[in-house]
Amino acid sequence: MLDVVRSAAHRRALAAAFDVEILSLATANPPFRLSQEEAAVYAKQLYPQLSKLWQLYDNTGIECRYNCEPIEWYLKPRSWQERTTAFRQHALDLLEEITIKTTERAGQRRRYDRDQYGHRTCHSKSRCTAAEQAQTGAND
Repeated sequence: MLDVVRSAAHRRALAAAFDVEILSLATANPPFRLSQEEAAVYAKQLYPQLSKLWQLYDNTGIECRYNCEPIEWYLKPRSWQERTTAFRQHALDLLEEITIKTTERAGQRRRYDRDQYGHRTCHSKSRCTAAEQAQTGAND
């Protein structure tokens, strides 16, 4: 019994030593959903040289994949810059979505404004979350 009490006390002491708290969780996915079967078909078209890896699509246990662009976008040749620009924009959009969801679920209210460059700025009485700071560059 004493071990149980000590263990519980030890856990409480450890928890008190860290000033970290998870207030909410949320998920966000890119808008275009593709079944694993469809992804396999397109992968075989795009990468015939990787035929030895095709069986992986059947064995991964993945049911679907999410894409930021419609599948047709990926089927056309794109420059590295074009792909990077699209990825960055979609990453920021998803970061914004998840930041808003988690702050709302945590019961926090944030006010956002756009500066002269179109960047979002977070205003609140408390500090912005790390995700908001990363997305906006804001520091209260």
